Amino acid sequence: MKKLLTDVHGVGEAPSVDQVIERIASALHARVPADWMRKMEVQPETVRTWRKRGKIPSSQLMKVSELSGRPVEWFTRWRYLDEEEPSNFFPGREKQISRTEEKQEQERSTDPSSDFLFVPQLNVRTSAGAGQMVEEEIEIGRFAFRRSWIERKGLIPGKLRVISARGRSMEPTVRDGDILLVDTSEQLKLSEGMYVIDYGGESRCKRLMPLVDGGLRICSDNPEWPAEEVKPGAIDQVRLVGKIIWIGGER
Repeated sequence: MKKLLTDVHGVGEAPSVDQVIERIASALHARVPADWMRKMEVQPETVRTWRKRGKIPSSQLMKVSELSGRPVEWFTRWRYLDEEEPSNFFPGREKQISRTEEKQEQERSTDPSSDFLFVPQLNVRTSAGAGQMVEEEIEIGRFAFRRSWIERKGLIPGKLRVISARGRSMEPTVRDGDILLVDTSEQLKLSEGMYVIDYGGESRCKRLMPLVDGGLRICSDNPEWPAEEVKPGAIDQVRLVGKIIWIGGER
C-alpha cells in the first residue's frame, strides 16, 4: 500500500473516497466490489454519488465499523499504515498521535453537538477461555459510537471502554478477535448477563448467573467449556470489571 503524504506532525493527509473504499473492501474481505456493496446494502449508483461528492456519509462509515469491528478512524485517518491487515487497529498509536490531534479528539469526544462519542480503545485482550493476565492498560485508539445510541441506553461515556476478546469459549456469541464495548460504571449490580471479570488475577469474558444461595455460576456459551461455580464464601474473588454492552466483528 502506498504511504500517505504527511505534515510536520507526521499526521497523514485525509484519504480519498477511493482509498476509503479500498479499506472497506479489505475490512469486509471482499473479493470483488459486489461483495462489500452487498454487505453494506448499497447500490453502484450510491457509490458513484460518493465519488461525485468526494465524501462517504458518516452513517455508512458507522455501518462498516459495526460490520468489521474496526473503528471509524481506521477508514478515515490513515497514517503510516502499510499493513494490508494490521494485527491491531493502531499499532503503537500511543506513540504516533500528535498533541494537537489528541486535543482535537478529546474535544470531539465531549462536544455535545457532535453526532458521535469517541470511546477509548485499550490494548487489553480479555480471555474467552481459561483466563488472560493484564499487566498494563494502554489506550491505542478511539472507537466511534452514535451519541444518540449511547444516551438511549443510559450509559455514561466516561465509563465506557473498548477491548478485544481472545479465545473460543464464548462462541458463537463472542468470537476470537471480536471487539467489546464494556460499561465499567461503579454502580454495576450483578445480574444475569455477559461481563468482563477479574477472577484469580485473570481477565475473562463470561456469562454470569447469580445463584439463590449467594454463589455464582460462571458460564461459557461454547458447550466444550464446562461451567464453574463459585461458592458464597469465595464470591469476593470475582471482581466485576464491566458489563458487555456491544459486540463487534466479522459475522
